[in-house]
Amino acid sequence: MEEIINVQFVQGGKSYSFLANGVLVKEGQNVVVEGITGPAVATVVKANTMQDTSSFQTPLKKVLRKATQKDIESYEKNNKEAKQIKTEMKVRVKEFGLVMKVVDVYYSLDRSRLTVEYTAEDRVDFRDFIKELATIYKTRIEMKQIGARDEVKQMGGIGPCGKECCCRECLKEFEHVSVKMAKTQNLSLSPTKICGLCGRLMCCLAYENPYYAETQKLMPKVGSTISTPSGEGVVVSNDFLHRCSVVKIKQNDDTFVQKTFTIKQLRGEDPMVFEEDVAPQTEQKPTELKPEPTSSKPEQEPMLNKKEVQPQQNVATNASTTKQEIADAQQRKNTQHTKQNQITETNKEDKQKKSKKPFYKRFYKHKQKKENV
Repeated sequence: MEEIINVQFVQGGKSYSFLANGVLVKEGQNVVVEGITGPAVATVVKANTMQDTSSFQTPLKKVLRKATQKDIESYEKNNKEAKQIKTEMKVRVKEFGLVMKVVDVYYSLDRSRLTVEYTAEDRVDFRDFIKELATIYKTRIEMKQIGARDEVKQMGGIGPCGKECCCRECLKEFEHVSVKMAKTQNLSLSPTKICGLCGRLMCCLAYENPYYAETQKLMPKVGSTISTPSGEGVVVSNDFLHRCSVVKIKQNDDTFVQKTFTIKQLRGEDPMVFEEDVAPQTEQKPTELKPEPTSSKPEQEPMLNKKEVQPQQNVATNASTTKQEIADAQQRKNTQHTKQNQITETNKEDKQKKSKKPFYKRFYKHKQKKENV
């Protein structure tokens, strides 16, 4: 059992374990540790804890010290210079014609090594490229190839779900993902639907895969014939979330009906209630009213009945009168319309007669009026 401290080199990245080496720290503090490329600044994620080191495959490195103000200033200065070098290096990659993409560039704390992270599909021969970089920056150059998933984890981005990529936000390590997981979840196998920004299968396929794999063992296969409480049928589809199966059942009149059954109903654990099993409700017969004893004298009919009959007769008469009124109103409209047409025609004729007079006569009359005035 030894005292161990867990740290992160990048925010949201993978955590690494180091021997405390007698250094007491708190969560969120910066420390200087022995990195692969030399001393590096890291942030404490989990403070001093006692753990068994026999479970680790490689021997753990030590925490050197707590980060001082000088260490933090040199760390920030190295990061600023590394950003400038990254832009220069992209230009030089194009000049050398190398088929690779520069992802990140960073210095070690003592500036003894400059690490370049890149992605490439094939092997790249960059021996001449490294020689030129070493002469320019006068330090040791290390080329480190990373995968497409690591690139997205460092750069970040918005996934198809609209949230930040899981590898950047919460995932510490990449889990194994396969196309079989998409098949068990009945997802579309189109690459645009199941692939992320990195072009690989989305990491979230592994989140719910254990539930779907367990449910798939319980559900019947699609296309198989099974016995149901309503009879034998063929499985059409399965709903893994509700654990239900849609079964096509043949009836006596050679027609097919689709019914849904849960797993418990198919196993007989949850009995179903059928219409035949429900007891038929007895219809209540209406009570017969006994006739009252009639007297010898004939009773007069009440006045209400006479009043009720009168409106029924008036309804027929009112209907006939309304039809006649409508017809009369239409005739009046037609006559008014014809009169208006006649008046407009006469006005047009008068205007045409006036306009038929020759121009010189009209002009002469107009001139005489002016002279008289």
